[in-house]
Amino acid sequence: MSQRSYADKLARDQKSSQGGYVPRGNAELTDQQARFDAEAESLLATENVKYNHGRWISNCHTWIFHFLVPSVLKRDKDNLKELDMLLGEYFGVTLKEMDDIAYLDQSIGGISVGMPTSSYQNTQSSLVMRTSVTSFKKLTLLDILNYTSNTPMDLVRHLPLKKTTAKNTELNEKLTRLIPERVNIEKYFKSAGIATSSCRKHVVEQLHFLEKDKGNKIKYGEEAKRGYSYSLPSDTQILAHLIFTYLNESTITTAKSKGVRVSVQRLERNIVIESEMVSGADPNEIFFVLRKMNSLISEPHFDLLVKGQLKRILSGEVNLYSALSLYLYFVQKLEFEIAKIAEVADMIKKIIMF
Repeated sequence: MSQRSYADKLARDQKSSQGGYVPRGNAELTDQQARFDAEAESLLATENVKYNHGRWISNCHTWIFHFLVPSVLKRDKDNLKELDMLLGEYFGVTLKEMDDIAYLDQSIGGISVGMPTSSYQNTQSSLVMRTSVTSFKKLTLLDILNYTSNTPMDLVRHLPLKKTTAKNTELNEKLTRLIPERVNIEKYFKSAGIATSSCRKHVVEQLHFLEKDKGNKIKYGEEAKRGYSYSLPSDTQILAHLIFTYLNESTITTAKSKGVRVSVQRLERNIVIESEMVSGADPNEIFFVLRKMNSLISEPHFDLLVKGQLKRILSGEVNLYSALSLYLYFVQKLEFEIAKIAEVADMIKKIIMF
């Protein structure tokens, strides 16, 4: 069966289930892509998982848009709100990103999915209070992170304190917690390694819109290119970066706190480029492989490298979901160390063991 007909069958199968994600079929494939997709179909048959594959893709979609995206946005909002209140209390400044969040909540139809009414109302009240204090200076997160690049308390060297009381101990404790947390959160928004303010704003906006409609209006391929600057990541690039950042953060945190033995290369990099596989990849590990695309504006395509063997993954809109589900499948089947990590074990349970 060709990839096009497989995608169409997958769509029909998903339509028969309630609430399942329905991928769109691919456009015409090149001879090379068709050959690679034939290898991908052969892999599904060899592993005897073709029957479950459509369900896994639907589960991936559900996990991403019902858990990963909402949890990242909630972390972002919670940290922003607490940091903003602290800056206002001690330094008389506010964060511009708080205004951006409030604007997004209003522009996409009110309260964001996953944001409690009380949190939204508190955000609005905080906005009214801050904008009424004209003496408050607006700073960006980039300003704050630059001021605290060495230690969190370096902030007092750049901003005059409104309070010089014993509560400065409380300020130190809160900054020591909030700034490192913010650094970790910001990693999710540096999609494709781009760390500009315009890229960050674009990523946050897209995640809010994707969260609201649960990924049902994700833009892919030609549709994704329209209206976007080529310097900004597509929806697929944003989601892929979110997934890899989550895996890296979970792996690093667990390895440091519980002594789980995971290869250093895995901690530093979850992706290898296809042309670098021989020289750059640990033959005993599993990696996502970013295939170099011929077109500058093509969507990213991921295959897997499993203990030195390249595993082709179906192309098109299902590629990211298929790659993630098969990654988890091989992690469990071959008993990779990363399967012991709680977050990864939970992904395996929710995506491939329903």
